[in-house]
Amino acid sequence: MKILVFGCSILIASVATTFLAFRVPQYESPADAAWWRDATRLDIDTKADPRGAGSSVAISGDLALVGMDSSDALGRCAGAAYSFSPGFAAPVSILGTDDADEFGDLGVSIAACGDIAIVGKPGDTAKGEDAGAALIFQKDRRGQWHRSAKLLGNDVQPADRFGDAVALTNRFALVAARGLHNSGAVYVFEQDTQGAWRQTAKLKPEQGTSGDGFGWSVAVNENLAVVGAPTDKFEEQFEAGAAYIFKRETDGTWHQLARLAPSDSRSYQHFGRSVATHGAKIAVGAPLTNDSSGIVYFYEADTNGQWKNVGRIAPQVPVKCGCFGKSIAMNARYLAVGAPSDSYARGAVYLFHAENVADLSQLVKIVLPNRPMDSWFGSSIAMNDRLFVAGARSARNTAAAYLFQLDDGRR
Repeated sequence: MKILVFGCSILIASVATTFLAFRVPQYESPADAAWWRDATRLDIDTKADPRGAGSSVAISGDLALVGMDSSDALGRCAGAAYSFSPGFAAPVSILGTDDADEFGDLGVSIAACGDIAIVGKPGDTAKGEDAGAALIFQKDRRGQWHRSAKLLGNDVQPADRFGDAVALTNRFALVAARGLHNSGAVYVFEQDTQGAWRQTAKLKPEQGTSGDGFGWSVAVNENLAVVGAPTDKFEEQFEAGAAYIFKRETDGTWHQLARLAPSDSRSYQHFGRSVATHGAKIAVGAPLTNDSSGIVYFYEADTNGQWKNVGRIAPQVPVKCGCFGKSIAMNARYLAVGAPSDSYARGAVYLFHAENVADLSQLVKIVLPNRPMDSWFGSSIAMNDRLFVAGARSARNTAAAYLFQLDDGRR
C-alpha cells in the first residue's frame, strides 16, 4: 500500500486568509513522486470563520473554489465560497457577499466550467423557507468573480432545498432539489443568446418514489447527466441506492437513458451517494458497502450505447467505516476517491488509474496524519486535467481544502 504523508510547512499570511504550503519532503516511492510536485493547503483564517470549509470544492482553470456552507463570515450560518489562486497567491475573491442570508447554506455545493461557476444555496428564502436557490458567477480577466444570475426552480416550494447539488457545463447548469420528502428532482437551465439563464427541463426518474434521495449527487458530461439516488429501494433492499442517466436530444428535450444499480445490491449501501462522469465512463460511489468500508462501481458504454458495469474499485487495504466513495472525481486518466471517515475521521484520498478499465489499479493513498481525528479529509473532491482539490470539512474551526498538482509527465 502506498501512503503519501505531508511534512513541514511554510506559513504565509494575507489580510483575511492564511495559506500553509506543504512541501512534501519524501514520497513512498519514486513512482509516487512522478505524480506529485507539491500540495497547498487553502486555509481560511479563524477570524474569517472557516467552519464548513471544504464542504464543496471545484476547479476553474488554475483557480480552486471552496464552499463553506456553515460559515458565519457573511452572517449566522449564511455560508460562503472562496476563490483561491495557485501557489502562494492571496485569495482572489469571496463569492456570494451580495446574496448572503442567515442559514442560507451558501456553498453546500459548487461547480465550475471555464469562466462560469455555480454555487448552491439551499437555505435561500426567495420562494419560502429553505426553498433554495443557485447563484451563477462570471469570472473577469483579473480572476474576480461577479454574480450574473440567481436561479430559482419554477415550481420549488418551501423545504425543497433547491441547490443541494449542482453541476455545470459550458452549455447548461443542473441544480438538484432533494425535496421535503427526499424524493427530489433536477432542474436544467440553459443560457440563451442574450446571456439569460432559463429553465428548460426538470428531470425525474421514471420509477422514482418518495424517499429515494434522487438528486443527492449530480454530474454532467456533454449531453449526459448522471443523478444519484442513494436511498432508492431496489426490490426488497432498502436504501440500496441507484443512479440514473439522462440524455439531452438535439431538440433540447431530455429523457431517461438508463437506471444503474449493482447486481449485488444490498440494503443501506447508498449506491449513488456520489457520481462522476468523463467521456464514455461513469463512476458511482457506494460508501456504506461492506461495513461502510465502501466501493466505487465503474461503468462504460458499449458499442450499442448500453452502460455496463466493468469494474469495482476498492482500497488495496479496505478500512472498516472509512466510507470510501463518499466523494469522487474523474478526468481522462485518473479517478480520485474520498474516504473521509478513514482512521477515526482523519480521512484519506485515493488515486486510481482510469484510462483502461482493465487496469483500475490504485496509484496512491494520500493521508494527513497530523490533522485532528475529525478532519474528514476527502469529504469533497474536484479534478481537472492538471489539478485536483480535496476538502477536509472538520467539525472544528480548522476546516480546509488541499490543492494538488498532477504531474504532466506520463509514467
